[in-house]
Amino acid sequence: KKSYAYEGRGDGDQLRAGGVQHDGADGGLPGRAGQLHDHRAPHPAAHPGHGAAQEVLRIRGGAAMAINYALVAFNTTVLTEAYLGAPGSFTTIARRILPRIQATEPHKKSYAYEGHLYHYIADEKGLICMCRANEEMQHKLCFEFLNEIRTKFLGTYEEEFHLGTENSFDSRFNRTLKDRMTFYSNNPSADAISHINNQVDHVTNKMKENIDIMLERGAQIETLVEKTGDIQATGVEFRKSALKVKHRVWWKNMKLWVLLFAVIGLVVAVIIVTLLLALHGLP
Repeated sequence: KKSYAYEGRGDGDQLRAGGVQHDGADGGLPGRAGQLHDHRAPHPAAHPGHGAAQEVLRIRGGAAMAINYALVAFNTTVLTEAYLGAPGSFTTIARRILPRIQATEPHKKSYAYEGHLYHYIADEKGLICMCRANEEMQHKLCFEFLNEIRTKFLGTYEEEFHLGTENSFDSRFNRTLKDRMTFYSNNPSADAISHINNQVDHVTNKMKENIDIMLERGAQIETLVEKTGDIQATGVEFRKSALKVKHRVWWKNMKLWVLLFAVIGLVVAVIIVTLLLALHGLP
């Protein structure tokens, strides 16, 4: 537990906690009015595999508790929005922030309006999810809320949201925004669920990596089996060719031996005939 005493001064706002003043570096607490804080950090929860920058821009403004306002927009067109409690100027402030957002690549940012933060995530499709929360609300819970809203919205309206007009999705998605704002603002298990979701995502990514490795190894084994089959087929063909060559050589040798014996026989016959003739010619 901790108590902060807030003091407004001409040269900027300061916080005192137990007699120690903080200048806004601790957990996104208010610093000097108009001061720009640029936090470079990856955003795997919103868009796995993409790096993003989180910018906190200080401007002057009003008050709220937990997450009390959220919207889904296509570029600068608010498709649906919802708030808890009484209406306020936050709808106007959110619409002033939308033109500043360049939805050309996945990223997240947070605009600080005095004691409240306007968190948003945007993607390359031009879809923007934004919520308003007090600064004591954990940033990761706010972005978990936005990620869930984005997933639910795209899961149903991905093919048609770019055709929407101002508040044209209120009747279909307003209740979902209110339900999830209430859950993340009041349910103590939201942080635990966020932690479990992160663990599930981590395990899922590991499983995907292992499956990719197994598939790669399987492809290598299939290639090896194919090569082994080719070698076996080549060996059979080589054996057949060797037998044919062996038979050819054997027949050639046989022909040579037959010819040799025939020549020798002929020579012997000539000699014998010559001798016989010579013997008969004697007186």
